[in-house]
Amino acid sequence: MPRVALVCMPWASARRGSIALGVLKRALWRDRHAADIHHLNIRLAGRMHPGLYECISNVTLLGDWLFSQHLFGTYGSGELANSLAEITRTEGRDILAILDQLPMNTEAIVRDILPPFLDECLTEIPWGDYDVVGFTSVFVQHVASLLLARRIKDRWPGVRIVMGGSNLAGPMGRENLRAFEWIDAVVDGEGDAILPQLIRRLRCGEPIRGLPGVSCRDSDGLHFADAPAPLIPLRDAPVPDYAAFFDELRRQGLRDRIQPRILYEGARGCWWGEKSPCTFCSQNGQAMPFRAKPPRRLRREMRAQARRHDCLDFEAVDNVLDPRQLRELMPRLGRDGLDFRLFYDIRPTLTRRQVAQLRAAGVRAVEAGIESVHDGMLRLMGKGTSALQNIQLLKWCAEQDIAVTWHLLFGIPGEQAAFYSETLAAARLITHLPPPLKAGRVFLQRFSPYFQDPERWGIRNVRPTPLYRYVYPPDRVRLAELAFHFKWDWPGRLSDRRDLAGPLQDLVTDWRAAYRDRRIQFQFRRGPGMVELWDNRPLAGPWRIGELRRTVLKDLAAVAWEACIEARPLRAVAAAATAAGIRPDSSEAVGQVLAELVRGGLMMEARGNYLSLGVPWNRPL
Repeated sequence: MPRVALVCMPWASARRGSIALGVLKRALWRDRHAADIHHLNIRLAGRMHPGLYECISNVTLLGDWLFSQHLFGTYGSGELANSLAEITRTEGRDILAILDQLPMNTEAIVRDILPPFLDECLTEIPWGDYDVVGFTSVFVQHVASLLLARRIKDRWPGVRIVMGGSNLAGPMGRENLRAFEWIDAVVDGEGDAILPQLIRRLRCGEPIRGLPGVSCRDSDGLHFADAPAPLIPLRDAPVPDYAAFFDELRRQGLRDRIQPRILYEGARGCWWGEKSPCTFCSQNGQAMPFRAKPPRRLRREMRAQARRHDCLDFEAVDNVLDPRQLRELMPRLGRDGLDFRLFYDIRPTLTRRQVAQLRAAGVRAVEAGIESVHDGMLRLMGKGTSALQNIQLLKWCAEQDIAVTWHLLFGIPGEQAAFYSETLAAARLITHLPPPLKAGRVFLQRFSPYFQDPERWGIRNVRPTPLYRYVYPPDRVRLAELAFHFKWDWPGRLSDRRDLAGPLQDLVTDWRAAYRDRRIQFQFRRGPGMVELWDNRPLAGPWRIGELRRTVLKDLAAVAWEACIEARPLRAVAAAATAAGIRPDSSEAVGQVLAELVRGGLMMEARGNYLSLGVPWNRPL
């Protein structure tokens, strides 16, 4: 009986099984097509230090460049001069800065590690027993997929090569089909429903052209789909099959070395982006409409996967946490009493109570769409959040010991020079809270509103990131069609000025180092009729972490501090003072106390709301 091979190539993370292939295998099984998943990324991770492997997997285009030397470069067709010497001669310090992050020489990886790995992939799997070999391609696994696909096609010409994934969306997929003659078909969009139909038609000898989202080549030439595959209701999506992933981890001796996570899916699309897309966001490509699984079903799936694979670590692939999961799934997980460890992408609008609910359910890490602590920057990005909301979320995560990943972005079309100094001032007030991963310019990526309508923002001269020239031969590939990452010009772009961007980047570097060692504190302790603050944030002048400073707030100041643990307007503080038996002379008196706390760097104010910045000495875990 013919079978389908589903392949996951490097540099997909070895810590996570491919949810796409897990879903597709079950979708094919529903349609009575047998399929095998080959996690060849884990085989390569087994030949390297897992930390080095994961480091490469996280650097844009680096892994593609390494494999490109065996496809198009010196070790391959010779179409491209893309050795380390060649690339550093023209790109210079930018490339060397990336390579300096790696604990191993890239030449050794290309020369000593990749050739035996590629030979093993080709010889130890009976590709000739399959009639269709499908590759998933996301992030930096594209050239590795192209390379193995070509070698399979060269040795077994009758095997059909099908590719899908985010690297094949829209014009990128059409250009791949045109440029690489060993690809037989490309699936654009969700393959859950389309791939089984494609396999059925191939086996029945029927043409596959005309299938929604499928571009293909046949004896009549190339046939391009004019739209992605239709979206499916998520209630119809199969439960992913991760058996091959965990089996491969055990074969490579990695099961207990890398702490794998089970990817799970509660929603597709983005409920916020459906209403108001962030200007730089490309995450959803052509699949923005939001669809969600019933929370009860998701809980059953998680429990079954944990039992099946003896794994308690989960990572949601949802673009953003579904509010219904927050209302229904999280409380139930909290009551289950299981020690799951969960990751989610969240919006910064969550309340203190909701963040505590996440912690009780097992959420230990989140990626939050914070992007800035400046209201002007956030408005330009279309984030739909405020600086105080973002800082509040950092407070709640610090209280609950939830690791939070965020970025501090600048270089936003429409920004003003004052935004930089104002962002710097705000950031210096919160160095006791989790720091951003980095401070840097906003990226331009395919499918983002910036890319789709550059004229609206005054963006000019959009062109592929230069590194693509060393990954794909420009004579073979139209890079503007294949690329996902782009450079762009914006007249008067302020982020090029070191005097503006430099202080922000320097602060984040110092902030990250200090937070890693827990050297900065701003905590408060409650007492009878008073609040005691302990603080050593470097609020002004050169970066220097000094001794802890003690401040005692009493009477109206203490009540104001407590009232503003969550951001509150002046009238709410006045009401809290009255409720506490303190009768200020007037609202002006309350305003004077709040203004004094803001001047001292103990609170922040924005648009009439006040926020106390310290975190509790007794954390409410």
